Amino acid sequence: MKSFDKVTYGVLSILLGGIGVNSFIAGHPGMGILKILFCWTAIPGIIGLIQGIFALCRPESKLIQTGVFSFQGAPADTVNQTPQA
Repeated sequence: MKSFDKVTYGVLSILLGGIGVNSFIAGHPGMGILKILFCWTAIPGIIGLIQGIFALCRPESKLIQTGVFSFQGAPADTVNQTPQA
């Protein structure tokens, strides 16, 4: 998957999070489909706003560790592993 920086993710979350665009670019298509199904309510928009502010305020390394970004190439279970000597 193509990688995006946290500013792009944050802005897209705030502007288009109500229709799930941020979930698709972050590598969470199931959540994106769920947001599309409920886009007629205000719930996905509020969630997108919160996710955008959260992404813009935290360092990118923390976003990768918490699983917000799953598109960085490393599987989520190997992010926290330390290299072996």
